[in-house]
Amino acid sequence: MNSICSELSIQSGGRTINVDSVKLYPFDLVKEWLELTAKEGVDRAMEAEQAFHHLKEKGVFVPISKIVGLDFPNPDNWNVAEEKEHTFDLKAMGLMEGQRMAEKLGATFSESITGKVVRRGMMKTLRTLPGDYVTLQSDGKEMFVRWSSVDIYAPTQKKLDENPA
Repeated sequence: MNSICSELSIQSGGRTINVDSVKLYPFDLVKEWLELTAKEGVDRAMEAEQAFHHLKEKGVFVPISKIVGLDFPNPDNWNVAEEKEHTFDLKAMGLMEGQRMAEKLGATFSESITGKVVRRGMMKTLRTLPGDYVTLQSDGKEMFVRWSSVDIYAPTQKKLDENPA
């Protein structure tokens, strides 16, 4: 049996909030923004600010039932994972790294020769922004919740039968 979070309630400052959805952002854009903010310099700061504004425009509200990781109260681990096809270019990785990746992926002889390995797998596509605030939606209203102020976190799990009768 698998379980998903069918409902989520949090309590902050004595107020209970029934969460309908959480605003998530493209995983690759969050990663790019974090890399830019880690670099120093005025040009990098301007790039990071532009990347953040672009990132904010791409956020979408995702229903609770579609988010992975809600069983623990750590928004940094909440995400949406989708099955995707990914192509690995072994030749672009260099000889040693390409060989290691070929072994890790279980590349066939012909894949090793061509240098292209295609695999399907689950990839994180959406996640929360790092930081203390999480953007939630409750009863159609958008709200920003300071996560360090949440007193109670109560996800309700719904069991899914993998072999329905």
